[in-house]
Amino acid sequence: MAEDPVSIVQARAALGGRLAAMRAAAGYTQTSLARLTFYGRSSIANIETGRQVATRHFWTLCDQLLNSGSLLTAEHDRLVDLRITHSLAFQPASESVADLPEHQDTGPSGDELLLHLANVAAACGLGPNTPGRGRRRIGQTDITRLLAVTDLYRSVDRERGGGTLRQDLADVAESATLWLDPELAVVDPPNQQRLASAVAGVRLMAGWTAFDAGYYEDSHRHFVLAERAAVKAHDPLLTARVRYCQTRHLQHRHHNVDALHTVQFARTELGTSATPAVLAMLLGAEAASLAALGRSNDAQRCLDEASTAFASIDLHHEPTWMHFYDHGELCAQYGRVYRDLARQHDMGRRPGVPQPDPQYGAEAVHWVEQALAGFSTDSVRSSILNRIGLVSALMLAHAPDEALTAGYELSALVGTVASHRVAERVRNLPRDFGPYAQRPDVAEFTSTIISSPRTKT
Repeated sequence: MAEDPVSIVQARAALGGRLAAMRAAAGYTQTSLARLTFYGRSSIANIETGRQVATRHFWTLCDQLLNSGSLLTAEHDRLVDLRITHSLAFQPASESVADLPEHQDTGPSGDELLLHLANVAAACGLGPNTPGRGRRRIGQTDITRLLAVTDLYRSVDRERGGGTLRQDLADVAESATLWLDPELAVVDPPNQQRLASAVAGVRLMAGWTAFDAGYYEDSHRHFVLAERAAVKAHDPLLTARVRYCQTRHLQHRHHNVDALHTVQFARTELGTSATPAVLAMLLGAEAASLAALGRSNDAQRCLDEASTAFASIDLHHEPTWMHFYDHGELCAQYGRVYRDLARQHDMGRRPGVPQPDPQYGAEAVHWVEQALAGFSTDSVRSSILNRIGLVSALMLAHAPDEALTAGYELSALVGTVASHRVAERVRNLPRDFGPYAQRPDVAEFTSTIISSPRTKT
């Protein structure tokens, strides 16, 4: 995406400056505010200078802590509206694309934001009720706007969860796929490969949001079509990314042998075309399947290789859709692997037979805490998933008191995203409670928090 214009940069800096002034007036330091908002102190410093983007949940929480009504949240919403308008209007409209909605004085929030995104997509000829005009000519502007719409939905998915977007994004993906049909659309040869790649991208996002929302058959269908479009586009990196998402889907459904074969096939097919970020992502997923299958040495070897690849990442040479893969994501893969290794070790223990403790649980705690400290501010769902992982890791590390503290802190965040994965992960927490499950305080936590996790719908 193009760099933000001066107006957006200035608005973000002004919002950060207002936060700094209000924080100081309320008697909070950056460190104390960070602790209450689940951010790091350096993140607060960057947000206050406009160098880092924060989520809407962060601004709402700041409004509550600083007794500022909805002042900061409203400013954040206006900033989101400015960015949406800029993202979709950076090229002149072609005759085949309707005019974009005009900028509004107040920014969207909640359902209003989703409606605004749907209107923007419809203005680009994407959605369930776009008028038919015979064979439509698809040009560079249409493809660029499809990419921009996908990018906007991707950012909302990371912050709010797939349940909020699943149907809207499926409609966009279905209509975009029609652009590949020569009976319905005319695409000049120089644009055909770029269009196929853009369609693969939006199909991939539709599959990911369906997966996150628990619609597994829909997810599988979107992933298959995304893979087909990515292969048609001769885009090996995007094809590998699709296969990575298929791997995650299979892992979530506990088909770890199939998941291992899928990610290994993705890595083999990619070969020397792999960039460091894509390679690190694939190796981390491979390590997770290996750990779930009890192959601890192979899992740790893959993690080492993933770290080596990560150290070579240069975002200027990575596809934009890989920019999410930060240090937090790498550490999260480590935490996931060590949680599975700890489970495998516990299942293999023989009663009454002393065994050395490999400290897998303690390793899991270390890496999950590193992940939480390393996530970017818009990785809301990833942060919540890893807070769930922290509760598991602490139990596996035989620290039940700390696990309960982390669990009750987590309970306030679960309802901020619409994610079936989050709800499932919360419900599955008791599998890691082991000998502590019968403790009264653990049993109470299970009955009051875990039995009915409250996520958005």
